[in-house]
Amino acid sequence: MRLIQPLFLLTVLLVACSGGSDSEETRSPQDRARDLIIEAQEIATTGNTPKAAELLARSLALDPDHVGAWHRLGEMRLLSGLDGVFEALDRAQAMGLDSARFHQTRGEAYEAEEQDSQAKSEFAMALEREPFRKEAWFRLAQVERRLGNDFAAAESLAEFARIDQAERSLMTSLQAAEAQPEDAMLAAATASAHLEMGYVEEAQEWVDRAFALRNNIPEAHMVAGRIARLQGDPDTALVHFELVTSLSQYDPRPWIERSEMALSAGDHQAARNYAHQATDVAGADPRVFLAQARILIALDALDDALASCEAALLRDPKREETLQLHAHIWDLMVKANEPAGKDD
Repeated sequence: MRLIQPLFLLTVLLVACSGGSDSEETRSPQDRARDLIIEAQEIATTGNTPKAAELLARSLALDPDHVGAWHRLGEMRLLSGLDGVFEALDRAQAMGLDSARFHQTRGEAYEAEEQDSQAKSEFAMALEREPFRKEAWFRLAQVERRLGNDFAAAESLAEFARIDQAERSLMTSLQAAEAQPEDAMLAAATASAHLEMGYVEEAQEWVDRAFALRNNIPEAHMVAGRIARLQGDPDTALVHFELVTSLSQYDPRPWIERSEMALSAGDHQAARNYAHQATDVAGADPRVFLAQARILIALDALDDALASCEAALLRDPKREETLQLHAHIWDLMVKANEPAGKDD
């Protein structure tokens, strides 16, 4: 047995080595392509995007139907300054790719080619698919500014800043709520933070937790009302907003929400009345007058919108958002007063 055993082990090793080689040769092209894609991902994290692009191109030679690899190849070529960016992205699009990240990549590719109008369109499509994609808001702001659309640029940049702040608020709220799980106010704040980021299901879970601890928290009812509104249940939303008003007399937010709901329903007089009520309960807050101005713009009441904007400026003369909106209203008024057919 001692003489046979080494020979047996050697035979096993030879078979194993031979089998491994045959296995590699007989592996499907898709499996080999997948390994190259994984390697490319790892290489990309080191910053070597040209090498990652090379690996992805090799993977696609083996498996040309991998839509994600075409997109990633376009990204790597764009980051590396290589040719063939749109060739790769067009292949991905032809195969049906329509994600927010894909449209953002196309927008960045158009930016690199100094084609800002096309970039703007792509960033807008990215945000239609993922409204909280803050990088796309920032890119859109830069494009709008280069196109001379200062108000749109300011609005996009403000949305970028809002989402950035919401991300930080969410982290802070989660940490506080986890440290004090029996605090209903913190649970309500965490629900609100989730909703600001568009996480509706998570917001509902946290607002349910807040109600289980206490049922008379204005912030919890505010979140519940906004969730009901998003879910197309205006009656439930109104109940919650009325509860906020009864629990927190000087909170203007339920009045603004009711104004926006009336506007959506086509009840313009109610929209005006609710917006006015918001300024009545929080007359020192410039943000309330700013919100009222936006509603009045939607109602095409530009004179009144300008007055609301100026009231906001009286309370905070340096607020950039208000200054931009004030200029925008003036532009709208000038265009409204231009003679018909002037551009013909």
